[in-house]
Amino acid sequence: TQERACEMKKLALAVLAIGCLVVADGCKRAAEKMAAKAIEKSSGGKVNVDFSAGGTATLPEGFPKDVLVPKDAKIMVSAKVPEGFMVSMQSKELVDAVVKKYGAEMKAQGWTEQASVNMGDSMMLSFAKEKEGRTASVMVAKTDEGTQLQVTVVKEKNFKPSPDADS
Repeated sequence: TQERACEMKKLALAVLAIGCLVVADGCKRAAEKMAAKAIEKSSGGKVNVDFSAGGTATLPEGFPKDVLVPKDAKIMVSAKVPEGFMVSMQSKELVDAVVKKYGAEMKAQGWTEQASVNMGDSMMLSFAKEKEGRTASVMVAKTDEGTQLQVTVVKEKNFKPSPDADS
């Protein structure tokens, strides 16, 4: 549901914030445990979190192959939660180029763009695969080094497709 997707986005931002603060201090394992406990409490399920100070985190196991991960992206934080995945990445590409790639690639993979919000130096994109009950949100923001990306993919619990979804 939209409410659940909103909760996942909030969790993603919380995980990213905790990861950035604690990884900067060199306390990777403590940060991962703290983030995992916070997400588990919110989601009610088991979570695996991977923080990286140097862009060496990996995609969570089972991350959907139909969701774009830019070739040059360094994965900074990743998490697998009961309803989906959260990944924070850095790219040297400009915001506009990353947004264009997401629009084209997600569409090519069968996703439908639901929303696009331009916030100056950042963009928010929202995609859906309604027949599968999945949504993907992509936050793209300009940084001094290029672009910061936050990708959240959620599958609705107890999803039952409607006959007219994605038509």
